[in-house]
Amino acid sequence: MLKPVDGARLASFDFDGYLAELHCRRARVRLADDELDAAHCDLSTACLLVPRHELAGPLLVEAYERMGRIELRFPG
Repeated sequence: MLKPVDGARLASFDFDGYLAELHCRRARVRLADDELDAAHCDLSTACLLVPRHELAGPLLVEAYERMGRIELRFPG
């Protein structure tokens, strides 16, 4: 049962966060299998569901690197 929060709103399950986590987990598997386009789709979806998602961002950078879309260079 949902409980009132701040009088007007109802507490609810964070469905977007849950779906974003599932997309990130599936993307990890796809990255491991070199399914880069599929991983990119999952990670893009996770980022749309939860902007600045703590896991999706770094995995998306890894996917872009492996796809050859970006090249990170570190000083030194």
